[in-house]
Amino acid sequence: MSYTRVNFQNKPSTATPINATNLNHMDDGIAANDTAIGTLQTDVANKVDKVAGYGLSENDFSDAYKDKVDGIEAGAEVNVQADWNEADNTADDYIKNKPDLSVYAEKDELWSNATLSGNSVTLKTQTAQVAQQTILTMLPIQSGSGTPAPDNVRPISGRTQAVIKTFGRNMLPKDTITSGSNNGITYTVNSDGTISLSNTAATDVSRASGTFSLNKGRYIFTSGVAETFSTYDTYLLVGGNTTIASGGIGQNNEFELTEPTTITFTIRVRQGVTPNITMYPMIRSAEDADATFTPYITPQTVTIPFGQTVYGGTLNVETGELTVEYMCKEFDGTEDIAVVGTGANMFFRFVSDVNFRSVSSNKYGCSHFENNEIITSNTLLGCYAYYSSNQQQSYIQFRVNIEGVTNATTFKAWLATQYNNNSPVQVFSKLATPSTATLTPQQIALIKGINNVSTDADGISLTYFADGESLTDADNRITAVLGDLAPVEGARASQNYSAGDYLIFSDKFCKASAAIASGEVLAIGTNLTQTTVGAELKAIIAQL
Repeated sequence: MSYTRVNFQNKPSTATPINATNLNHMDDGIAANDTAIGTLQTDVANKVDKVAGYGLSENDFSDAYKDKVDGIEAGAEVNVQADWNEADNTADDYIKNKPDLSVYAEKDELWSNATLSGNSVTLKTQTAQVAQQTILTMLPIQSGSGTPAPDNVRPISGRTQAVIKTFGRNMLPKDTITSGSNNGITYTVNSDGTISLSNTAATDVSRASGTFSLNKGRYIFTSGVAETFSTYDTYLLVGGNTTIASGGIGQNNEFELTEPTTITFTIRVRQGVTPNITMYPMIRSAEDADATFTPYITPQTVTIPFGQTVYGGTLNVETGELTVEYMCKEFDGTEDIAVVGTGANMFFRFVSDVNFRSVSSNKYGCSHFENNEIITSNTLLGCYAYYSSNQQQSYIQFRVNIEGVTNATTFKAWLATQYNNNSPVQVFSKLATPSTATLTPQQIALIKGINNVSTDADGISLTYFADGESLTDADNRITAVLGDLAPVEGARASQNYSAGDYLIFSDKFCKASAAIASGEVLAIGTNLTQTTVGAELKAIIAQL
């Protein structure tokens, strides 16, 4: 506050008299001035001298900032990137006490292989899974049924190719039955393969049918219907009238096919029944215990040509190696025949140009005669392929009881007649030394989820990772543990961490035991747990 002067005037003026008021005003001014001078003297004594080259700052240096500075270790450097491969322990980017990653380096040994065999085969996977090895098994195909005989010819055939299909769980094609009406019931095939039946009464027994093909194998059929057999039912038929499975309650719905077969799928509604239901029909592999309905998915198909007729053997799909283990010979009456024995003990023997296996491990068959491991005088009809160790020769031997066939000439004439009737006598047997050929390698891409793998060969064997998780996915999980080794921290966290995150603190591999905020003081046993990479990998593997 500024001082206001009295501004005294000389006599004879009476405007500024010398009285108590004016004198006290002067006294107050002197006292105020004395106080101000004292304050100024104190401030001047406490002032900070100006240093050339520095300005004044409005930012306060708080206690929190001071604590942060105090937490910086002597010699600490900024933005030094750690280098895992740095071997010089005096270098700034050298990492001390690196964890032992030999477990990670040998991760392949942590995954064991498993093999599934059959046809079809079910793989239950958690993630995408590629078979490591796929082997197809083929046996000679013998048509018909019953004991082979001249009046029950069972032709033998081979394969020129193999077809492999990868299905979803459901192997009943959704277009087997088409939408339509029969005897008052309307059948509607939905996009997911379910079938809806209209809410009207059947004027007579109502049926809807369709056909499809299944490969050799064991299967389970379910109709997805809870009603009893007396209301309506579903069937799987072969040959037009032989029931192999049915879908009513209490019906046996597991079945086995010994060769690729055309199947008829039939729905039947009894007269007078008003269904008003949706059916969930499904055929799955017998290895698949889960009966939950899954819509049909169009299969992926791989066709592998052999370039020759193969009566039996194996095919490694990945390497393309085809091993031929069986041969088949046809006899048309032009072959040289040796007659062994006479009368009831007469045999007709052909010297084979193919070296069969020994009797103990031989497998053979014939189109016209029963397979007889040992032909005796009591055998009326029989065929036997064998290898004579004494004579170092393979033979095919017949014993027949056919009218008019009494010697080598009549037997050759009979063979010629069979051949001209387009039913040549065929004999197949296993080779002593399988032959091999190399085909173009083929890969089978297995779809995600639960897969049914089927083939028109007799069987299929797939070797795969037993843990249900591909190595790629496991590598990703391991990398997530290691990160870029994991951040290297000082006394305080340089970033936010969630519980379970990994970091390196005091040269130790640690895991956050609770959430940690950036700037928070780090301490093992408080918010960190010391661990090892090996321990963390074992924990991950235990979850696979």
